[in-house]
Amino acid sequence: MKHSKHLLSSLFYVPKYEKVSDKAFLRMMLSSVFGILICGICLAGLTWAWFSSTVTSTANTITSADFTVQISINGSEATSDSGVYNLGRNSTVTVKAVGSATTGYCKVEFDGKAYYTVPLFTDSESDTVAFTVYASENSELKITPQWGTCAVADENPRIGNQEDTENHIVNTIGN
Repeated sequence: MKHSKHLLSSLFYVPKYEKVSDKAFLRMMLSSVFGILICGICLAGLTWAWFSSTVTSTANTITSADFTVQISINGSEATSDSGVYNLGRNSTVTVKAVGSATTGYCKVEFDGKAYYTVPLFTDSESDTVAFTVYASENSELKITPQWGTCAVADENPRIGNQEDTENHIVNTIGN
């Protein structure tokens, strides 16, 4: 123990007023080289630990909500791939909400005007909206279901089951 203490003090000790010689310069440089060597070993160990670690997790499935509607025109179910329906004269249209989304609405376009339904909920009593379209023969009605809530409903007439002109809710569209 005493011998190693003497060795360390002789390697790193430089007397205060001694002229720098090769031996003293070597002693000063030895501590710098030793510090650089320790830093290099730590850096190599940290890099090895970073790139050799692994993380595993179970596969997570992400599913989005689905909001669709079933359309009935004059009591019979209507189907359309593009959302465009041919109407006869003065047709009654019923829109029923289905799907996994809890709420949604429909954009109804007729005769160049856009209407929006009141919110439709797939899990409650208010999952249908019925309205009358006053149209001529072979008129087209486009219904686009949208998931979520309607941000532009206040600017346009809304379609609901009851007439409420104060809140701009109508149950008839067309002439």
